[in-house]
Amino acid sequence: MSTSDSQIPLKTEHEFKDFLYWNFISLVLLFPAAFAIGMRSTGWLLVYIFLVFLHFYVLEQRFFCTHCPYYARGGKCVRCMMNWGCPKYFKPKPCPPGRFDVAITSLGFIIVILFPLPWLLKEPFLLAAYLIVIALFLLTMWRYECGRCVYFGCPFNRVPAELRKEFEEKEV
Repeated sequence: MSTSDSQIPLKTEHEFKDFLYWNFISLVLLFPAAFAIGMRSTGWLLVYIFLVFLHFYVLEQRFFCTHCPYYARGGKCVRCMMNWGCPKYFKPKPCPPGRFDVAITSLGFIIVILFPLPWLLKEPFLLAAYLIVIALFLLTMWRYECGRCVYFGCPFNRVPAELRKEFEEKEV
């Protein structure tokens, strides 16, 4: 694959350090939400933790990750930046995700993000921290991952068409 000085090569596999980085960022994102909920209700905090795990380790894996080339790689465990070492509960699907798959994944994200808002609205500092970390997470993902990811079926993939074509020709 040829690359110019301004073009970052595609990331064909993740390393454990990628997992550590992105999960640390995710924990920083979830901390203000969990703290705001936990200050007022242990029960609702447990519900939130359950929702987060349900979304990221069941729904997202089933409806989004199964379409990803990183998921399809050999082995019984996932080796990607978000779910390193997680067992593969579902069979890989070597096609782009359909509208239903994207809708379920998006709905899960929206629920996980919006669920803590009633508690965060009572804690303005935590709400501000939460919104800032969400923005930083999304901007960092968009800038450093989406432009070099080989999951071309992802709706957020920003790999230029010519680089995508060159990669696909080389892979065949």
